[in-house]
Amino acid sequence: MKINQVEQAVGISKKNIRFYEQEGLLSPSRSANGYRDYTEEDVTVLQQIKLLRKLDIPIEEIRRLQTGSLTLEDCLRRHLIVLERRSRNLEATNAFCHRLLAEDARLLEAAGCTCLAMTCNTAHHFAPAIREAVGIPLLHMPDLTVRRAKKMGVRRLALLGTAGAMKAGVYQDICALEGVDCWVPDRETQAMLTTLIYDQIKAGQPGDETLFAKVAAAARAAGCDGAVLGCTELSVYRERHPLHRFFIDAMEVLVEACVSACGKPLTEDKP
Repeated sequence: MKINQVEQAVGISKKNIRFYEQEGLLSPSRSANGYRDYTEEDVTVLQQIKLLRKLDIPIEEIRRLQTGSLTLEDCLRRHLIVLERRSRNLEATNAFCHRLLAEDARLLEAAGCTCLAMTCNTAHHFAPAIREAVGIPLLHMPDLTVRRAKKMGVRRLALLGTAGAMKAGVYQDICALEGVDCWVPDRETQAMLTTLIYDQIKAGQPGDETLFAKVAAAARAAGCDGAVLGCTELSVYRERHPLHRFFIDAMEVLVEACVSACGKPLTEDKP
Protein backbone atom coordinates (compact mmCIF):
# COMPACT_ATOMS: atom_id res chain seq x y z
CA MET A 1 0.00 0.00 0.00
CA LYS A 2 1.44 3.40 -1.03
CA ILE A 3 1.45 6.48 1.18
CA ASN A 4 -1.33 8.18 -0.82
CA GLN A 5 -3.60 5.22 -0.16
CA VAL A 6 -2.72 5.26 3.54
CA GLU A 7 -3.39 8.99 3.73
CA GLN A 8 -6.86 8.45 2.31
CA ALA A 9 -7.60 5.38 4.43
CA VAL A 10 -6.57 6.87 7.77
CA GLY A 11 -7.16 10.59 7.26
CA ILE A 12 -3.64 11.58 8.26
CA SER A 13 -1.53 13.78 5.98
CA LYS A 14 1.59 12.41 4.31
CA LYS A 15 3.61 14.95 6.28
CA ASN A 16 2.33 13.58 9.59
CA ILE A 17 2.79 9.98 8.48
CA ARG A 18 6.45 10.70 7.74
CA PHE A 19 6.77 12.54 11.06
CA TYR A 20 5.55 9.47 12.96
CA GLU A 21 8.05 7.39 11.04
CA GLN A 22 10.86 9.78 12.03
CA GLU A 23 9.72 9.48 15.63
CA GLY A 24 10.00 5.71 15.41
CA LEU A 25 6.29 5.04 15.88
CA LEU A 26 5.94 3.43 12.46
CA SER A 27 8.39 1.34 10.41
CA PRO A 28 7.02 0.46 6.97
CA SER A 29 9.00 -1.85 4.77
CA ARG A 30 10.57 -0.74 1.50
CA SER A 31 9.85 -2.21 -1.91
CA ALA A 32 12.61 -3.12 -4.37
CA ASN A 33 12.47 0.35 -5.93
CA GLY A 34 12.88 2.04 -2.52
CA TYR A 35 9.31 3.19 -2.02
CA ARG A 36 7.59 2.70 1.32
CA ASP A 37 5.23 -0.26 1.31
CA TYR A 38 2.58 0.01 4.05
CA THR A 39 0.67 -2.99 5.39
CA GLU A 40 -2.74 -3.28 7.03
CA GLU A 41 -0.89 -3.52 10.33
CA ASP A 42 0.75 -0.14 9.62
CA VAL A 43 -2.69 1.32 8.92
CA THR A 44 -3.95 -0.02 12.26
CA VAL A 45 -0.96 1.53 14.06
CA LEU A 46 -1.65 4.89 12.43
CA GLN A 47 -5.33 4.69 13.39
CA GLN A 48 -4.27 4.07 16.99
CA ILE A 49 -1.83 6.98 16.87
CA LYS A 50 -4.51 9.23 15.40
CA LEU A 51 -6.92 8.36 18.22
CA LEU A 52 -4.30 8.88 20.91
CA ARG A 53 -3.23 12.23 19.44
CA LYS A 54 -6.88 13.33 19.38
CA LEU A 55 -6.83 12.65 23.11
CA ASP A 56 -3.70 14.83 23.26
CA ILE A 57 -1.49 11.95 24.38
CA PRO A 58 2.17 13.05 23.96
CA ILE A 59 4.39 11.33 21.39
CA GLU A 60 6.71 10.05 24.11
CA GLU A 61 3.85 8.29 25.90
CA ILE A 62 2.64 6.75 22.63
CA ARG A 63 6.16 5.41 22.16
CA ARG A 64 6.07 3.89 25.66
CA LEU A 65 2.69 2.35 24.94
CA GLN A 66 4.16 0.69 21.85
CA THR A 67 7.17 -0.66 23.75
CA GLY A 68 4.99 -1.88 26.64
CA SER A 69 6.70 0.25 29.30
CA LEU A 70 3.38 2.04 29.89
CA THR A 71 -0.06 0.46 30.03
CA LEU A 72 -3.05 2.07 28.36
CA GLU A 73 -4.86 2.18 31.71
CA ASP A 74 -2.03 4.09 33.41
CA CYS A 75 -1.65 6.39 30.40
CA LEU A 76 -5.33 7.33 30.39
CA ARG A 77 -5.41 7.76 34.17
CA ARG A 78 -2.47 10.18 34.02
CA HIS A 79 -4.01 11.98 31.09
CA LEU A 80 -7.30 12.40 32.94
CA ILE A 81 -5.45 14.15 35.77
CA VAL A 82 -3.83 16.51 33.25
CA LEU A 83 -7.17 17.24 31.59
CA GLU A 84 -8.84 17.97 34.91
CA ARG A 85 -6.04 20.41 35.77
CA ARG A 86 -6.38 22.10 32.39
CA SER A 87 -10.13 22.32 32.84
CA ARG A 88 -9.70 24.11 36.16
CA ASN A 89 -7.17 26.49 34.60
CA LEU A 90 -9.49 27.23 31.66
CA GLU A 91 -12.40 27.90 33.99
CA ALA A 92 -10.24 30.31 36.01
CA THR A 93 -9.05 32.05 32.81
CA ASN A 94 -12.61 32.32 31.50
CA ALA A 95 -13.77 33.87 34.79
CA PHE A 96 -10.83 36.30 34.72
CA CYS A 97 -11.67 37.42 31.16
CA HIS A 98 -15.32 37.92 32.11
CA ARG A 99 -14.30 40.04 35.10
CA LEU A 100 -11.69 42.06 33.20
CA LEU A 101 -13.98 42.91 30.27
CA ALA A 102 -16.82 43.82 32.63
CA GLU A 103 -14.52 46.15 34.56
CA ASP A 104 -13.30 47.78 31.34
CA ALA A 105 -16.91 48.27 30.20
CA ARG A 106 -17.78 50.00 33.49
CA LEU A 107 -14.74 52.28 33.13
CA LEU A 108 -15.83 53.30 29.62
CA GLU A 109 -19.37 53.94 30.80
CA ALA A 110 -18.05 56.09 33.67
CA ALA A 111 -15.92 58.02 31.16
CA GLY A 112 -19.06 59.07 29.30
CA CYS A 113 -19.31 56.53 26.50
CA THR A 114 -22.87 56.09 25.26
CA CYS A 115 -22.34 52.72 23.58
CA LEU A 116 -19.74 49.97 23.39
CA ALA A 117 -18.32 47.93 20.52
CA MET A 118 -15.88 45.02 20.29
CA THR A 119 -13.94 44.55 17.08
CA CYS A 120 -13.06 40.92 17.84
CA ASN A 121 -15.64 38.38 16.71
CA THR A 122 -14.56 35.62 19.10
CA ALA A 123 -14.60 37.99 22.10
CA HIS A 124 -18.38 38.21 21.74
CA HIS A 125 -18.42 35.01 23.76
CA PHE A 126 -18.12 37.42 26.70
CA ALA A 127 -20.89 39.75 25.52
CA PRO A 128 -23.45 38.63 28.15
CA ALA A 129 -21.08 39.56 31.00
CA ILE A 130 -20.45 42.98 29.47
CA ARG A 131 -24.13 43.69 28.97
CA GLU A 132 -24.87 42.72 32.56
CA ALA A 133 -22.13 45.05 33.84
CA VAL A 134 -23.31 48.32 32.24
CA GLY A 135 -26.42 50.27 31.37
CA ILE A 136 -25.27 51.41 27.92
CA PRO A 137 -25.79 49.25 24.83
CA LEU A 138 -23.18 46.90 23.43
CA LEU A 139 -23.29 46.89 19.64
CA HIS A 140 -23.08 43.15 19.06
CA MET A 141 -21.19 42.53 15.82
CA PRO A 142 -22.40 38.95 15.13
CA ASP A 143 -25.99 39.92 15.95
CA LEU A 144 -25.89 42.95 13.65
CA THR A 145 -24.24 40.97 10.86
CA VAL A 146 -26.69 38.08 10.90
CA ARG A 147 -29.57 40.54 10.90
CA ARG A 148 -28.00 42.30 7.91
CA ALA A 149 -27.74 38.96 6.11
CA LYS A 150 -31.37 38.18 6.90
CA LYS A 151 -32.46 41.59 5.63
CA MET A 152 -30.55 40.90 2.40
CA GLY A 153 -32.55 37.71 1.95
CA VAL A 154 -29.74 35.28 2.72
CA ARG A 155 -31.18 31.85 3.48
CA ARG A 156 -27.99 29.91 4.22
CA LEU A 157 -25.04 31.84 5.63
CA ALA A 158 -21.43 30.63 5.52
CA LEU A 159 -19.50 31.48 8.67
CA LEU A 160 -15.92 32.33 7.77
CA GLY A 161 -13.55 33.02 10.65
CA THR A 162 -11.10 31.40 13.02
CA ALA A 163 -11.58 27.93 14.44
CA GLY A 164 -11.90 29.60 17.85
CA ALA A 165 -14.83 31.71 16.69
CA MET A 166 -16.52 28.62 15.29
CA LYS A 167 -16.06 26.73 18.55
CA ALA A 168 -17.33 29.72 20.57
CA GLY A 169 -20.56 29.58 18.56
CA VAL A 170 -20.97 33.37 18.53
CA TYR A 171 -22.59 33.32 15.09
CA GLN A 172 -24.36 29.96 15.26
CA ASP A 173 -26.44 31.02 18.27
CA ILE A 174 -27.55 34.24 16.58
CA CYS A 175 -28.40 32.43 13.35
CA ALA A 176 -30.59 30.03 15.31
CA LEU A 177 -32.40 32.92 17.00
CA GLU A 178 -32.93 34.75 13.69
CA GLY A 179 -34.01 31.66 11.80
CA VAL A 180 -31.09 31.81 9.36
CA ASP A 181 -29.52 28.50 8.36
CA CYS A 182 -25.74 28.55 8.69
CA TRP A 183 -22.79 26.52 7.47
CA VAL A 184 -19.62 25.98 9.49
CA PRO A 185 -16.60 25.16 7.30
CA ASP A 186 -15.46 21.56 7.17
CA ARG A 187 -11.98 20.68 8.39
CA GLU A 188 -10.30 21.17 5.01
CA THR A 189 -11.91 24.55 4.41
CA GLN A 190 -11.17 25.68 7.96
CA ALA A 191 -7.52 24.74 7.44
CA MET A 192 -7.42 27.01 4.37
CA LEU A 193 -8.97 29.84 6.39
CA THR A 194 -6.39 29.30 9.14
CA THR A 195 -3.60 29.60 6.58
CA LEU A 196 -5.10 32.81 5.16
CA ILE A 197 -5.66 34.40 8.56
CA TYR A 198 -2.59 33.40 10.54
CA ASP A 199 0.12 32.49 8.05
CA GLN A 200 -0.61 35.18 5.48
CA ILE A 201 -2.66 38.22 6.55
CA LYS A 202 -1.40 38.37 10.15
CA ALA A 203 2.10 38.04 8.72
CA GLY A 204 1.57 41.14 6.58
CA GLN A 205 0.86 39.36 3.31
CA PRO A 206 -2.09 40.35 1.10
CA GLY A 207 -3.63 36.87 1.17
CA ASP A 208 -3.68 34.23 -1.55
CA GLU A 209 -6.61 34.90 -3.91
CA THR A 210 -6.56 31.32 -5.19
CA LEU A 211 -6.84 29.99 -1.65
CA PHE A 212 -9.67 32.38 -0.84
CA ALA A 213 -11.45 31.34 -4.05
CA LYS A 214 -11.36 27.71 -2.85
CA VAL A 215 -12.97 28.77 0.44
CA ALA A 216 -15.67 30.67 -1.48
CA ALA A 217 -16.26 27.68 -3.75
CA ALA A 218 -16.69 25.40 -0.73
CA ALA A 219 -19.26 27.80 0.75
CA ARG A 220 -21.24 27.93 -2.48
CA ALA A 221 -21.00 24.16 -2.91
CA ALA A 222 -22.55 23.85 0.56
CA GLY A 223 -25.59 25.76 -0.72
CA CYS A 224 -24.78 29.11 0.86
CA ASP A 225 -26.11 32.28 -0.75
CA GLY A 226 -24.11 34.57 1.52
CA ALA A 227 -20.99 34.48 3.67
CA VAL A 228 -19.93 36.51 6.68
CA LEU A 229 -16.34 37.67 6.93
CA GLY A 230 -16.27 36.99 10.64
CA CYS A 231 -12.63 37.78 11.37
CA THR A 232 -10.69 41.05 11.43
CA GLU A 233 -8.07 39.62 9.07
CA LEU A 234 -10.75 38.73 6.53
CA SER A 235 -11.92 42.35 6.67
CA VAL A 236 -8.32 43.31 5.88
CA TYR A 237 -8.38 40.83 2.98
CA ARG A 238 -11.49 42.57 1.63
CA GLU A 239 -9.69 45.91 1.73
CA ARG A 240 -6.99 44.50 -0.52
CA HIS A 241 -9.17 42.40 -2.82
CA PRO A 242 -12.56 43.57 -4.15
CA LEU A 243 -15.23 41.02 -3.25
CA HIS A 244 -18.72 40.23 -4.49
CA ARG A 245 -21.69 41.28 -2.30
CA PHE A 246 -22.01 37.57 -1.48
CA PHE A 247 -19.54 38.42 1.29
CA ILE A 248 -20.80 40.47 4.24
CA ASP A 249 -18.03 42.20 6.17
CA ALA A 250 -18.86 42.03 9.89
CA MET A 251 -16.44 44.86 10.63
CA GLU A 252 -18.13 47.16 8.13
CA VAL A 253 -21.53 46.34 9.62
CA LEU A 254 -20.22 47.20 13.10
CA VAL A 255 -18.63 50.46 11.95
CA GLU A 256 -21.87 51.60 10.33
CA ALA A 257 -23.78 50.73 13.51
CA CYS A 258 -21.28 52.73 15.60
CA VAL A 259 -21.65 55.80 13.38
CA SER A 260 -25.45 55.61 13.52
CA ALA A 261 -25.49 54.97 17.29
CA CYS A 262 -23.44 58.12 17.80
CA GLY A 263 -26.00 60.17 15.87
CA LYS A 264 -23.95 60.73 12.73
CA PRO A 265 -25.10 60.15 9.13
CA LEU A 266 -23.53 57.47 6.99
CA THR A 267 -21.75 58.75 3.89
CA GLU A 268 -20.68 57.06 0.68
CA ASP A 269 -17.02 56.18 0.25
CA LYS A 270 -15.06 58.74 -1.73
CA PRO A 271 -13.93 57.53 -5.15
